[in-house]
Amino acid sequence: MTTIILCFFSCRIYQVSGQEKGARTAENQALEFGAKTNVVFLVVDENNAPVSDVLINAGFYMNGKSGYGITGKTNYKGIFTAENTSVGEINYDVTKNGWYRHVDRIRFFGPGKKDTVIDGKWQPYGATYRIVLRRKKNPIPMYMKRVRRIFPVNGEFVGYDFVNGDWLAPHGNGEIPDILFKYEEQPTENFWTIKSILTMRFPNEADGAYIREKITGSEFPSDYLAQLQGNYQKEWIFVYDMVAGKTMVNSSLKENQYLVLRTRTQVDATGNLTTAHYTKIYGELGYFRGTLFMQYYFNPNPNDTNLEFALGKSLFENQRTNLP
Repeated sequence: MTTIILCFFSCRIYQVSGQEKGARTAENQALEFGAKTNVVFLVVDENNAPVSDVLINAGFYMNGKSGYGITGKTNYKGIFTAENTSVGEINYDVTKNGWYRHVDRIRFFGPGKKDTVIDGKWQPYGATYRIVLRRKKNPIPMYMKRVRRIFPVNGEFVGYDFVNGDWLAPHGNGEIPDILFKYEEQPTENFWTIKSILTMRFPNEADGAYIREKITGSEFPSDYLAQLQGNYQKEWIFVYDMVAGKTMVNSSLKENQYLVLRTRTQVDATGNLTTAHYTKIYGELGYFRGTLFMQYYFNPNPNDTNLEFALGKSLFENQRTNLP
């Protein structure tokens, strides 16, 4: 009886391990030689209405081999179906005149995904992928600047002028402080150990900023308009600590985030906002080793909440970006 029981359990273990091994083998073979791949692209606008005549270029990756790209346009329902062989990854590019480009990736394998390949097909086979395409509405010229400037002092607030693109006097040619920065770094004996704090503060009563997350995949990743009644926080503190080359704390603005700022504000006698300028700062907002890194877009028109920048039309010379 004992022998029969042991045989039963050993056979079950072998069967289960064999199934797992078979599943891994199917995926491994598909990762090396490819498997059939079918995706349905559904393109809609921000009101969930289908967008027709959208050009889609889908690259079915095959470990560097050419000839696995599919190109086509969406029908009146906003649908385009693409099928080819791939090693589990599709990079796609979605474009239409008058709309912002959308670029993203589909990956069929990875942590937590099971039964990725069945009958020689990547799963889910024929699934629909919804893409929200964003229309170009009202892009305008702005003071767009990519900043890389050394903090002139340590441990003191210094004003920065978005229009002049410089620190305030006596550290630069700035005239109006849109934002106040204070950089603090504790001296350490080890170059790879850093303890630093960046404090951002605003000089006027109704000034401030709030954080938003970028829209993944879209060429235009921010909101079209700044919020009028948003929670504009007057002070922000970012901390960066690295010990022996290992980041311990990093609370700074991340790459997938951006700040919306309201500056140069004026209020009437009853405290109502009468004048303001609106700006966005795309992450990462950096302050490594006493150097400030940021990319900002300052709308020059008072009380205009528009955040949609016209590419190639910075009001600064020699400033370029691929993000409106």
